[in-house]
Amino acid sequence: MASILDQYFLNPYGLLGLLALIPLIIIYLKRPRPRKIAFPSIEFIMGARKRKSLFSFLSYFIQDYLFLLQVLIFIIFAAAMAYPYVSMKQSEAVSNAVIILDASASMQTIHKDNTGVEIDKRTRFERAKQTAVQNLADINTVILAADFPEALVTEADKGTATRLIQEARPKSTLTNLYDAMILGDDYLEGKQGKVVVISDFLHNANDRSLLTARSILESKGIAVEFRSLAGNASNAGIVDVKVEGKKVRIKVKNFNQKPLASTVAYGETSKTFNIDPLGLESIELDAREGASEISLLPEDDFMPDNRAYISMQQNASVRLLLITNNRSRFLYTALELLPGVKVDVAEPPVIPRLDYEIFILHNIEPGKLLPGAVKDIAEKVGKGAGVVIAAHRGMENIDYRELVDLQAKRVKKPLQAIRKESRLTEGMDFGRVGEYYDVSFPNTTELAYGNDGNRSAPLIAFAAKGSGTILYYGLDEASSSFHYELLYPVFWKRMIEQMAGKLDERQLNMKTGSILSLDGLKEVEYPDGSKSASKTLVLDQSGIYTIRPEGKKIAANLAQEMESAVSSAFASEESKKLLSPAAQEREAKVEMTHLAALLLLLLLFLELFILKYRGDV
Repeated sequence: MASILDQYFLNPYGLLGLLALIPLIIIYLKRPRPRKIAFPSIEFIMGARKRKSLFSFLSYFIQDYLFLLQVLIFIIFAAAMAYPYVSMKQSEAVSNAVIILDASASMQTIHKDNTGVEIDKRTRFERAKQTAVQNLADINTVILAADFPEALVTEADKGTATRLIQEARPKSTLTNLYDAMILGDDYLEGKQGKVVVISDFLHNANDRSLLTARSILESKGIAVEFRSLAGNASNAGIVDVKVEGKKVRIKVKNFNQKPLASTVAYGETSKTFNIDPLGLESIELDAREGASEISLLPEDDFMPDNRAYISMQQNASVRLLLITNNRSRFLYTALELLPGVKVDVAEPPVIPRLDYEIFILHNIEPGKLLPGAVKDIAEKVGKGAGVVIAAHRGMENIDYRELVDLQAKRVKKPLQAIRKESRLTEGMDFGRVGEYYDVSFPNTTELAYGNDGNRSAPLIAFAAKGSGTILYYGLDEASSSFHYELLYPVFWKRMIEQMAGKLDERQLNMKTGSILSLDGLKEVEYPDGSKSASKTLVLDQSGIYTIRPEGKKIAANLAQEMESAVSSAFASEESKKLLSPAAQEREAKVEMTHLAALLLLLLLFLELFILKYRGDV
């Protein structure tokens, strides 16, 4: 009996309130009766009816409508105490919805069922938008889940949410569904609601479990629903892109269970090769200047990884002047090896016209560098040129005040050079120096420093001057050994490219999902042709980004093996759990106590009305 009541009441013991009917019936039977006056004719008729004793007893109650009303009030009161409920889908029990729409690259896959049969020509994302519209509630927040969750609209009605969902476009990044679900909780702000996650659920960039996220939300009374768009798909794609010097190296993976004949086309060059099932093939190509595109054939169900984009710096020569009275063969050789750099040498006090982009001051004899020359170099730096002041014996006796007030003091004490983490010093080991210069170099960005136990001294540091830059290089060849290292030429390559405003291959060729900090407000033209002004560039599309007015071109590639595994055969174990019947939409118990209370209040008013009508009150 209890199990039957549990299907309708949250607290069946509340029905014990029906026992209150017993005193009501007793009171009703014992209430004072009106005095009867005998009429023989009436008694004859009533006597005939008394023979039907049971019917007479029941009719005694039925004829009193007020009694029946009171019985009904007690029944509804007891039912309210038992907390009646009805079962319905969670999605039907709330008016606030947070729709999480997977906008990652894999959602651009042509949608097929688990047998590989193509349902229509639409992508998973297009079908996901249709599903999102079908799950809207009265008040809606829509979140696009790519590598970072992004609120498309908050607390909007169905019409507004539908329009913005239809306008949404997928990105070429990984997905982060966990953070999107936690963000959905923030938007609900304690209100009863549902979170609907629409995805192929194949992979998640965040290692945290979606099952954990669901448990967190459900513990707060939030309904969580998963809508899967996974299916089998045929795909082979470019999963890695590297540009090294004048070479482009790509890796192509076959995600199919059968061998595949593929062709890579790059400009006028094409290469055809066979890839084993689930095999990986490496291809090397000669890089082309400027922005270019690599294509992979044949076409398949997932096209974003069938294209790779390459950006190479245009070969523009940089003019560099090495000003020295004792040319270092290590430094000069390292500079001569730099591609696109033309090196001239000047011996003070004779210095030619200063028509150069970069100046290097090294091994200068005191008194030979004239103050007018320093002033002229300072003016060039203020207009955008770069200058390197390299430490050497006697540097403390050279007046650089027109350029920078170094206040150099020679310290005859060894210390260890410690590099700071940056792109410019990556992989460098500057070793130890036998002695160093304690310099005052204000407003600098240190790349390496040394500490002798008492104080810290900059060894390699940048400083801005007007539109140009000053590099202090404090590793004197007479007291350090860094110039013997294999990476010594690489160091100068990075420094000169930085000062000349040139970007290396790693800065020009990046993965989608990367974020670049631009030098001030810049106009950016995106791969899809749109334009906007920004100080920060988020690479969420595959293709070529153009930064103006410099005209720099940044290539962004998906190149993510995990995101290219678009078939349901590659679904993770957690994804399989998410899509199991037990994880799908659950039923909610919606209390009807408030309706019972309202009905009870109406019946009480009706009772008062009857009593008033009968004249009892």
